[in-house]
Parts: sequence; structure tokens; C-alpha cells
Amino acid sequence: MKKENYNCPDTETLLAFSEGILESDIMGSVNEHLMDCDLCLREIFIIKRTLKATEGKSFTLPEELKEKALIAATGESVVEKSVKYLSEFVLSLTDRGISYISNLILPEGATFNVTSPSIPASEFRSSVEEESESIIIEESLKDIKLKIILLHTRGPFVTVRVSLMKNGNFIDDKRITLYQDEALLSSKITSKEGSVEFSDLSYGYYSIRVPSEDIELRFRLYPEEPKET
Repeated sequence: MKKENYNCPDTETLLAFSEGILESDIMGSVNEHLMDCDLCLREIFIIKRTLKATEGKSFTLPEELKEKALIAATGESVVEKSVKYLSEFVLSLTDRGISYISNLILPEGATFNVTSPSIPASEFRSSVEEESESIIIEESLKDIKLKIILLHTRGPFVTVRVSLMKNGNFIDDKRITLYQDEALLSSKITSKEGSVEFSDLSYGYYSIRVPSEDIELRFRLYPEEPKET
């Protein structure tokens, strides 16, 4: 069913997007649309849950539907924006807690600070009152400051809080997206305090992006520290 707002792609196009069968320029157009449209993003999550539930079964997308999906999305090709800064760091995550390993990428001129205080988990999850291990990572470049708080919650899981500041002021009403292995996982709008929160992240390769500020920060959660060879 075609949606009426923001020139939303139809369901067939979103299904084809989830299957990864759209041409690259159309994939880019749909992906950029998902940065701003919660309605379509919600539909993508439903489609992905359905695809996962039917994984391994003999369901395939009909050829005529594939052809229709390929021509359904219109518009100019998306041109990749230059990134103001891109950093990457590695963390070790176990049932007992989380620890910082190393920084892999840091842009020239950027500052990178890591602290590991013990703070009340209730500050982040109101139903929990005990203290949990956390890591705070602050990165600055020119007038942009990004603060990442990774809180070990239960088992091999963390909650990630992202705060964004510019020229000393919190940036509210900005979209922050979370990717896992280059697949869109979640997308949220910053609060008045310039922050968003993503819960229950486990092992994997993640990317936090702020499209309007051309920022990308990547981190990896390993089950244990890589052994030296």
C-alpha cells in the first residue's frame, strides 16, 4: 500500500530493499529516506522480522515483484557526503563486564578520551538499582563533541547512550542511526539533552552515524580480548 507522506516507497520497494535486490542508486535513495521516516523504518523492522521467521523455508520473491520493485523508487542517485570524522575502537564484552581494548582509527586533529567509572545503572535503566560497569568515550574534532556511554547491563549485553554537542551546546532534534554489519538496526531523534539510547547490544560490528553532521563512529564488541600471535 502506497503511503501518502514524504513520498514514501511502497511496501514492495521496502521488501526488495530488505532482500537487498534493488539497484545501488535506489538502495541509497531508500536508505536516505529511512533516515527521516519513522513510518517506513517501522515497516522495515516488521519485514525483517518476517524474513527472519521464514529463513530457511522455500519462500522466494516472485520475479514480477522483483521487476516492479526495481522501478518503483524514483529520484536522483544519492551522492555520498564527506565525513567530518570517522573513528573506530574495540571493546571486550563478557558476562562479567565490558572493557576497552584499543583505538583503531582516529582522524587527524581529533581528541579521544576513555574513562571507566562505576556509576548507578538506575541513571540509565530505572528498573535497575545496582551499580554496573561502564565505559565513557568522548571524542572531539573542531566544534563537534560526541560522547558515548556503554553500560554493561546483563550477561553479554550493553546499553549505549550517545550524546552530541556543538560549540558547547547540546544538539537536540537530530537523527542518530545505528548500524550493525552495515545493516540499519535502529534510528532515533536526540532529546533536549542531545542524547539517544540503544539497548541490548551484544557481540558485533557497529556504526553510529549522525547524517546531518556527517559523522560516523564505529566500534566492535568482542567476546574476549584478541590473543596476541
